[in-house]
Amino acid sequence: MNISGLRSNQSALTFNSANGTDPVTGEDAIELPIDAVGSVQVRGAAYAPEFGLSAGAVTVVETQKAGDTWDVTVNDLEPRLRRRGGEFRGIESWTRA
Repeated sequence: MNISGLRSNQSALTFNSANGTDPVTGEDAIELPIDAVGSVQVRGAAYAPEFGLSAGAVTVVETQKAGDTWDVTVNDLEPRLRRRGGEFRGIESWTRA
């Protein structure tokens, strides 16, 4: 993913004013379900101390308040098989909902 013309590890990410960037890799450290996202805003020219001196833009994600009821969805029940040399060899990934 490119933001403001730079790679994602050259940009900053915040969740509700908290830093969401892995300090070692520079990649996103948190994965949110899309249902939890209230708004997304991209700010250009992010060279500021509060954003970790990132070279690219800052993506600001605000989450929305949870409701009074539980909402459950089930996704990706089937594992993705690993294929090597034309043969299936184990499981490549399996995402829990």
